[in-house]
Amino acid sequence: MTERPLLYADITVEEDSLDVPASNSIGDQLRHAVDTHCLAPVSAYAGVLGILTDVICVFLPDAAALDMVARVVASWSPNQHEASCPLPRLVLIVKTSPGQNQAKVCSQLLDTIRRKTAAKMLEARFSAVGVYALPIGVDVSAEYQYGRLRDHMKSESDIVRRHRIANSLLFNSRHFATLAESAYTSYVNGQPFDVVRATRARNQVPRKMQHSIERFIRKFAKEEAALATFVLPHIASAMMLDAFPPGMHKFAPEQVYRSLYKTVFVGALGALGMPKKYEAILRSIITRRPRRAWTDAGRVEGQQKFMRAYARRWRDIYSDRDCLVCLCRTPEYALSCGHAVCAIDARRFGEKTGPDSFVINACPLCFRSVGTSQYRVKPKTKGINILSIDGGGVRGIIPLQILQLLEKRLSSFLPDFPVQNHFDLIVGTSSGGLIALGAVMKDFSVSCCMNMLRNMSASVFRPRLPLPGWLQGRALRLLTIYLFGSLYPSESIDTFLRNALGDKKLLDHCAATARGAKVAVTASGVPRGGYLLSNYNGAGSDEHRGTCQHIRATGPPDRASVYDAARATTAAPGVFWPHSVPRVGKLQDGAICGENCPKWTALCESRSLWPGARRGVTLSLGTGYTDARPTSPVSPTTAQAPKRAVRPSGVFDTLRGYVSSLLHAVDSFMDGEAAYDRYTLEDGPALMDGKKTFRCNLKLDDPLPTLDDLDAIEDLRSQTSAAFQGGEQIDAVTRALLSTLFYFELTARPMRNRSGTTCVGRIVCNLDPGTDLHHLIMSLAGGGAEFFVQGVVVPLQRKSVNYRNTRFQQSIQLSVRDLDAEFPIALRVSGLGCEWEPTSISSSPFTLRGLLDSQGWNNHFGNADDTPTSPTRSRKRFLNVEGKRIGKKQRL
Repeated sequence: MTERPLLYADITVEEDSLDVPASNSIGDQLRHAVDTHCLAPVSAYAGVLGILTDVICVFLPDAAALDMVARVVASWSPNQHEASCPLPRLVLIVKTSPGQNQAKVCSQLLDTIRRKTAAKMLEARFSAVGVYALPIGVDVSAEYQYGRLRDHMKSESDIVRRHRIANSLLFNSRHFATLAESAYTSYVNGQPFDVVRATRARNQVPRKMQHSIERFIRKFAKEEAALATFVLPHIASAMMLDAFPPGMHKFAPEQVYRSLYKTVFVGALGALGMPKKYEAILRSIITRRPRRAWTDAGRVEGQQKFMRAYARRWRDIYSDRDCLVCLCRTPEYALSCGHAVCAIDARRFGEKTGPDSFVINACPLCFRSVGTSQYRVKPKTKGINILSIDGGGVRGIIPLQILQLLEKRLSSFLPDFPVQNHFDLIVGTSSGGLIALGAVMKDFSVSCCMNMLRNMSASVFRPRLPLPGWLQGRALRLLTIYLFGSLYPSESIDTFLRNALGDKKLLDHCAATARGAKVAVTASGVPRGGYLLSNYNGAGSDEHRGTCQHIRATGPPDRASVYDAARATTAAPGVFWPHSVPRVGKLQDGAICGENCPKWTALCESRSLWPGARRGVTLSLGTGYTDARPTSPVSPTTAQAPKRAVRPSGVFDTLRGYVSSLLHAVDSFMDGEAAYDRYTLEDGPALMDGKKTFRCNLKLDDPLPTLDDLDAIEDLRSQTSAAFQGGEQIDAVTRALLSTLFYFELTARPMRNRSGTTCVGRIVCNLDPGTDLHHLIMSLAGGGAEFFVQGVVVPLQRKSVNYRNTRFQQSIQLSVRDLDAEFPIALRVSGLGCEWEPTSISSSPFTLRGLLDSQGWNNHFGNADDTPTSPTRSRKRFLNVEGKRIGKKQRL
């Protein structure tokens, strides 16, 4: 190894012969791959390596072969040249025999070259042109001959390297290789190559940055002094915070600004109608600051120092649309001071407490204390577990009973672990939304949610008009809707939900935030439109979003509460009045916009929140169905009242037709099974993993009970218990949930060898150290649980370790054919009454390339979330797939 490696690329230029030469040189191969023209390799090398080349050497067969030099010079045209990038030096090498005056030969040759080649072309493409005389003769050894040539080339290269260092364009080996690959891709696709943009190929500048800057400037548009002293310096700091993640090459900040952010800022100024003088001010701020203040840890410290200096000013500035720290992303976590920050900045400025957890002690903007709230993010290689819950009024007891059966089945391994904690994303509609909010946001147990559903139904489904029994029934419903607009008063459900859920905001820290769970409920606009109310504020990529629009506030006063979300998603039309949400308007039951089975929305949201992540378990819970149901749900845009055969003859007939149509439409919208069937038919192959996708729903022989049928609750619960208890479906879901508690990650970069590719990694349990983890591992190991790695049995380790204080991780080594070869890892559970077949752990099967991408190790220029781009060193010994310990000399 050397700190000064020399990289050579050779080209063979032939005048006449177009046959493929016997040589295996890169030049020979590239010449015939790109074109049959003899100078095509020169043009290709210029396009691919021009910006990375220090010295170009042309070996002349004799001093008369000057026409070839002129053609080489004309063919050397880099794909694109950075203004600050040093030009390569051109060295012509000519052989001289003993007795020749080498200095005179070089001088004459150089003069001839300048006469035959346009001077402007030489100056535009090369920083210097020189001639080197290569001595030949019987008495000249090859070692002397080429040793001197190597030293000369190194000397020439050093001159260019000094310019590269001065302009921050000298790359390490890993960066060099990545840029060369990017340059080749640009050349093949006929695109200009920008070295700075190439470093951000895997970490694009966020699309919303321009709009975030627009909105931030607009807050101070009338304060000229604030623009120069506060707004523009903060924008510059935010840009450099995004520009130099750990691992990024240390370009000159002004060069990065020019390539990546200038168009963003100029676009924001144009949208605001502001003069371009502010662009010059911003550029000067970036240029004046010392380079070390923008790169590495200095950029984070600099951002903190700047925000602390204006801490009092930040106390009056809030936004729920843009993270004010980075101006790049949507804020996701609301702090007790009122500010909201994105997940990346929360982690960046928080205090790390575990591999995937952190606490925030003070707001990064106003620096007020915000307690010690715990936050968690999903491990990078773990798959996504999704829970989708249909709506159906009192029929919500069906999914609750299924969850209770699952929890009971899992209790052998995790006796005190709530079943909802197995899921990363939970989406619900109507009563399903209420369950999601109660179980995940409020951390209610499944039994508590059952009681809440029973109590709420008894409290809110009370007739407005206490008429005699012989007048009740359909006639009473008709009269009530006609007189009041809804069957039941809103006051009763308002009071119950406020008492049960409180006034805490959706974005406030809660049990879901502490374990990294995302929750969303659907709602429908009045008169149209689908909406989502979530605890993550619609953060993530908008590229994969579904048709529902996320509701975001402008600041703390407008934030929707858990109560608002519950009230909106349960406002079935004709049953309750719609609910008004600030800055949005009236919202009603999410089923009206076709979302009574919100699985499709959940899948879209998972791809937006975790782009590229694989799915683990997807569990969709229904609220009952019958064979008499419609084959497809009624579309909210095409729903019509049933046509009557006879024209209504009176007011009562008209009223009856109207109410009947309304109730029929509500029942149609509430048919989640039909929606699930449609999604499976239309989009199943693209979005669903059949092995770990489950639909649990109760088939009823009788017609579905109405949404407010209190007498049906216990009967539905009993039927659900009888249909699912001890069944194969509950066992299959249990197996899948247990296995996806484990995931695999690399601990070292894969290494190629003659037989394939070897890698070292570890199987990790997603549970934090504690009683739950300890009981799980002891139960599994005690029953003889085994991992299957590429079909080889690896016993689950049962060390004398107290997992109440230590994470579970089991190290293994394996070999595969190449980076794209799939290898499965599965868990087989036995004992405790279980003899289950091996079930894939989270995200299995894997590929090494996929793991490298997921862990951010293929992004050599830094990750947006500031996580490492390479593995950290470990002194632990590893086990191969046979469970044998690997010695130190064998470790990768």
